[in-house]
This record gives sequence, C-alpha cells and structure tokens, in this order.
Amino acid sequence: MALISNGTTVASGGSVTVSSSAVASGTAGITAGAVGSYAILYFDTGTTYGIGTAHGSSAMYWSNVANYYLTSQPSGTWRIMFLHNGGAADRRCGLFLRIS
Repeated sequence: MALISNGTTVASGGSVTVSSSAVASGTAGITAGAVGSYAILYFDTGTTYGIGTAHGSSAMYWSNVANYYLTSQPSGTWRIMFLHNGGAADRRCGLFLRIS
C-alpha cells in the first residue's frame, strides 16, 4: 500500500499510521459551513429526508437544538447523520455533515 499526495508517494508499505495530533490539527482547521464540518440544521418538512442521504441546502436553515432557525441558509451539499422530530410537523432539525 502506498500513500500518495499530489502525485508523490509519501509513505509505502503494509500500513500507514496517522497520528492523532495530525487528525486533531486538520479537524481544528475546519471552519463552520466548510466541507467536512457538521451543523445542526432545520429543514423544510415538505422534503423527505433519511439518515445517510445527501441533499442540497435549498430547504435547510441554520438552527439549534431547540428547533429554532435563522433566516440564513448554508451552502453546499449535506449528508444527514441524525434526525430529530420536535413533536410538531414544523419543528424538525438534524445533524448534517457537509460533503461538498
């Protein structure tokens, strides 16, 4: 197995080890709304969502765990990691991962 970055082999052999500090550093550099970030988003209940499915952000709004939402919307495509139904048809939010 080889680990290739930008066309250059940077490691080879049977396994590649990535340090926890490298993962933490990379994760810490992700900004809100960027690819790889997570967000709690409110979604339009007229749209069907399921765990693991990906959707454009046209029916999503920045939110919080109380199911309140802001008028601003994120950009990009998001994958649903967790769904919450607040008990009313108009109060749904979930944990989304931005994938593009």
